[in-house]
Amino acid sequence: MKLASTDPADEWAIAYIRHHQGEALVREKRYDEARAVLSESLRDFERIQSTRSIIGVRYRMATLALASGDLQGARDLALRGVDDAATERWDRLEGLNHRVLGDVAARDQQPDDARYHYQRALELVTATDMRMQATIELSLAGLARDKGQLEDARTRAANALRHFEKMRMRAEADSARRLVFDLREKSVQA
Repeated sequence: MKLASTDPADEWAIAYIRHHQGEALVREKRYDEARAVLSESLRDFERIQSTRSIIGVRYRMATLALASGDLQGARDLALRGVDDAATERWDRLEGLNHRVLGDVAARDQQPDDARYHYQRALELVTATDMRMQATIELSLAGLARDKGQLEDARTRAANALRHFEKMRMRAEADSARRLVFDLREKSVQA
């Protein structure tokens, strides 16, 4: 926090740093710590009325809820995020929240709803956002596999894998690689 220390304190910068500390804690699966840090960041942004920052932290809290298995919490936060981002005309965050809703629907065994939200996310998140595009493509690959659409699944999984490798996102690349391998095995068995 020393980097954000000014006199007077830059409240936005401090809340922003907390937001990204919370994001890092989610990635480390330190969910209770992440929840506390993100809640503090949200309170700070609400206090200074930074609307877009509030939407961003709520999205991060939706991803935390999803990662920690709280599907209803993830759904509620992401639905609010879709509405708030649409009101702000912030396509990227609207798309990111649709991706969370797709993940929730996929876990709830609702593939049609999942596909809708993933497709909507792809429409809203720009093609230059390779990380998110690859994440959505990998999710769609899993849905296609589950529906027996193996060629579509292979194409999407391979594309996601290439993007994750380019960005050096090892954990995500490993997930994509496992799906590509699983799809190759299914091809051999067919």
